[in-house]
Amino acid sequence: MKDLIKIFIIVALVGVGAKWYANYKTAPNFEESPLQYEEAPIEDILDLPSSQEIPLPDLGPESKTEPVAKREKTSGQNSLLVEDQKAGSEVIVSELNLEKASWVAVHDDKEGKPGNVLGAHWFPAGKSVKVTVELLRPTLSAKIYYALLHEDALDDKLYASSKDLPLEDASGEVISVKFQAN
Repeated sequence: MKDLIKIFIIVALVGVGAKWYANYKTAPNFEESPLQYEEAPIEDILDLPSSQEIPLPDLGPESKTEPVAKREKTSGQNSLLVEDQKAGSEVIVSELNLEKASWVAVHDDKEGKPGNVLGAHWFPAGKSVKVTVELLRPTLSAKIYYALLHEDALDDKLYASSKDLPLEDASGEVISVKFQAN
């Protein structure tokens, strides 16, 4: 009977060790990203009460048009180019020019306007090509989304929707690009 108990304990330890090793090998490498993510509701991560939405101005008649394969928004030294792309857990920004370090935030569509933030990534000033924004919730096929430039108000590389507000162009319009996930 003692031998049976010893065998059971050994098998259990080997099973736990194998499970730990499998999880260790498939865990994401957060050292490559400037952000550290924890499991939490998106409202907590974005510094919002669960019932509050991000207030954004109307993007005008352009936001009501059908999506196109490629859309660009330029304002001064800031420009953002995002193309229609496959649905998934990240959004590819084809080209980005920033006057100063800023955030690119991906919003879902709420009645033809940017809604909740699905994910955000901080980028340094200058030009970036073919960069990605990892999402906390994936995009879905045949749905509309918006990529917006947001300031890094505290220069702390920590996204807070209540502080890091959308950047506007000289006429007061939010710098945003509408795209579709396929």
